[in-house]
Amino acid sequence: MGPYKWIANPTGTPVGSRRRDHGGDSTTAVTSTTVAHPTTQQILVFSPDESGSWPVVMMMHGLNGVNTDMAELSRRVAGGGNVVFAPTWRTDIATSEGATNAARDAECAYRYSRTIASDYHGDLDKPVTFVGWSLGAALVLSQGLSGQIDAMASRWAASATSRGRTSSSRSLAATTSTKATSSTSTRPASPTRTRRSHSSQARTTRRARRGRRRRLVRRSRRPDVDVVILPGANHYAPVFHDHVDGEWVVVPDSAAAEKTVQVILDAIQAAGR
Repeated sequence: MGPYKWIANPTGTPVGSRRRDHGGDSTTAVTSTTVAHPTTQQILVFSPDESGSWPVVMMMHGLNGVNTDMAELSRRVAGGGNVVFAPTWRTDIATSEGATNAARDAECAYRYSRTIASDYHGDLDKPVTFVGWSLGAALVLSQGLSGQIDAMASRWAASATSRGRTSSSRSLAATTSTKATSSTSTRPASPTRTRRSHSSQARTTRRARRGRRRRLVRRSRRPDVDVVILPGANHYAPVFHDHVDGEWVVVPDSAAAEKTVQVILDAIQAAGR
């Protein structure tokens, strides 16, 4: 992975400088800073301004966005006792090259965040939580639910540009057992033909059983998913934003966003049990 194109610092804060704030209504003070590495875009870091051992959270913005889109949400989640990394990542996935760039940005941001997590008292022995909004949610769902987040780039690029192949392989698995029941004969068979038929049926039956076992294993590995409805929320509300008179503005008192914060904090707590 070579160096990537740098972006302008959207916060106006020098890279590496720190700012002290409070995480919403939480009494936990939060320190924010901007970091970067030659292999990453810029990353906002929000951490509790006190000693501790904090879970690590990755915040992924949406299409055509930057990390400051997630800043208010990140600050509130950090105020709940977490170290939050909010990277900027390129989101032009209309081409194979664009999808690969997006995947590399996300993967490199995650890897670099892991290397510096301890500088902010992030505890990698605890589960790492991924939070995504809009296209960021698609990234999180396609990678985070796989359990193989360290191999992010190639799988995201493949899923963004070749979704049809995944559905084809599922269809093939679904039709395996059908073949086992579709062999019939209307005339007496010779002993040799019968033996071959029985052998073929046995092999087909074994394949069908293996297919069923694999499907059961896959089902057993599926994570539990809870769906939470945010009444009255639009697309921007969960990240404390809205479009007002054509302007992208922060809405710090959004009830939907406050609910989103609580859902995230509850999920982090449940994962750490």
